[in-house]
Amino acid sequence: MNQGAGSTQAARDYLSPIQALLVSAFILPGVGQLLSGRKIRGALMTVATTLWLPVALIKLIRDLNLVLPELMQRSMAGDQVGLADLQTALAPMADGLMWIFLPLLAIWFWSLTDSIMYIIESKKRLRG
Repeated sequence: MNQGAGSTQAARDYLSPIQALLVSAFILPGVGQLLSGRKIRGALMTVATTLWLPVALIKLIRDLNLVLPELMQRSMAGDQVGLADLQTALAPMADGLMWIFLPLLAIWFWSLTDSIMYIIESKKRLRG
């Protein structure tokens, strides 16, 4: 009888599969896996995201620093400058930005598909 009580308490210590999916989708990929008890996968996803995110942000900031001075000069000269102008100015650098952000998208997608598979496996375990 104590065995059942202990396993119920252990199950409460972890997130449900749906909660793990939401945490991984909206907070940080891998955190849902960590909090649902899948520590190795969660650690891999979280570390990969944490290491790659600064690289992507530095690339974005460097590219913005190249185009913003020109746009600010145009704005100070009286031209209206909008998001379309920023997009046009960043267009030649888009390939580099895409390749930098692609690994983050891949990690996020891996995290979501892993969470969905965990939900499916959990439902199978409950049925059978």
